[in-house]
Amino acid sequence: MADAVQAAGLVGAFADPAGRADAASALARHLGADDLLIFAPDPELGVYLPAPGLRQTLGGAAAWRAFVRRCAEEGACTGELPGMDGRPVPARGCAAPGGGVVLVVTGEGAALAELHGLRPVLPVLGALFQAERRVDAVEVRARSADEAAERARVLNRTLQQVRGRMEEALHAAEDARAEARARAEYAEQVTEELQAQASELQEQASEMEMLNEALAARTEEAELARAAADTANRAKSDFLATMSHELRTPINAVLGYGELLDLEIAGPVTPGQRLHIDRIRSSSRHLLTLVNDILDLAKVEAGQLTVEHEPDTVGEVIREAVALVGAQYAEREVALRNDCTEPATPYVGDRDRVRQILLNLLSNAVKFTEAGGSVAVRCGTTTQPHPEAALAGGGPWTCLQVEDTGIGISPEEVASVFQPFVQVEGGRTRTQGGTGLGLTISRQLARLMGGDLTLRSEKDRGSCFSLWLPSRTAAVGAIDESILIRIA
Repeated sequence: MADAVQAAGLVGAFADPAGRADAASALARHLGADDLLIFAPDPELGVYLPAPGLRQTLGGAAAWRAFVRRCAEEGACTGELPGMDGRPVPARGCAAPGGGVVLVVTGEGAALAELHGLRPVLPVLGALFQAERRVDAVEVRARSADEAAERARVLNRTLQQVRGRMEEALHAAEDARAEARARAEYAEQVTEELQAQASELQEQASEMEMLNEALAARTEEAELARAAADTANRAKSDFLATMSHELRTPINAVLGYGELLDLEIAGPVTPGQRLHIDRIRSSSRHLLTLVNDILDLAKVEAGQLTVEHEPDTVGEVIREAVALVGAQYAEREVALRNDCTEPATPYVGDRDRVRQILLNLLSNAVKFTEAGGSVAVRCGTTTQPHPEAALAGGGPWTCLQVEDTGIGISPEEVASVFQPFVQVEGGRTRTQGGTGLGLTISRQLARLMGGDLTLRSEKDRGSCFSLWLPSRTAAVGAIDESILIRIA
């Protein structure tokens, strides 16, 4: 009984909101705990809130709410709750008879705290807290009433001032009323027009939605078709790339037997037979060139064609290419000049592929240049390449140019000259022979080496093809596969 009286005396200290926190600490020590909180129900919010004047911030609020509600339902409970540092601490709680106010103590001694003697005074504390909330509410309402009265006084003075102005405005209002009626009629007319337009727009929106659905369906079909086409194209490229040996072997065999017959190893050959042998060899070489072009392009598409990135100089590769086409130029009476004045100009690339590109460009040049014309090969280094060259890095770049005085290319044809199976003269005609793959493969090879192949041409004034290659190893970067041409 003495403990209950002492506890009741400590509870009495809760009547003063200013000393409530100290009273809670004193009561907690009296009970052997570290901390004490009292929760009272808030009828408006439907939750238990810490009493006014006590700590309002709780770590792990959800765990506290569940613990308090369990104490209110069961009358008393024990457990663990998150402390201010987040670590769990022992807790014990009790509720007023029939629920209502809940008292919770925490700390190492909380589990042994005797809270039963405090239950009779909890309803008193609950009534005290409710009274404080009502007093606070009354004070808030009183302050609101005072503020409202002051606003009313200000409003009254304002109304007095407005009254005079309103009398002045009445005359103006009468004049404006007529104008307002006219504007109202106009607004009504505009509203009707807007409603009509809105109805029309709604119909158009419905049509647009239907079109969008149709477009989405067609887009999906197109994506499926493109995926199927890509799959078929890869299958085709893989097939052609793997057929290199099977296609080249019989052609090389025909060329070999033609050489044996021409050497008369199997016996003498008549002039007529030798003419047929020459035709067989020429046709076989032409067929081998066509097969090589198609297989090279197929290997590029299949990702099976690799190139070297080795430092070299342009002099020797230009001399080799010029020597290989010398007879062809002499036969067509076209002058071929090696105007490369700096043969030591460096580049990084695959020497065999560079020679292949130069041979293709020189063969095309003599093919489309009339007798008496000329073709020049030039070389140089620059940091400002052709703006249309798809180059990565800042250079410098080595440029090999093949310029002719031939028939030239019209602006309409320049855009398509690097497309597969397209020739300059007559579009997709075959007036000059060949597959129309030479320039396509040449540009592919140039880009695989980290460079590009560009064209500058004018109809009836000749053409100039420029092969761009890195001048040093640092300029060679990853190849952007998006710039590689695909066969449709």
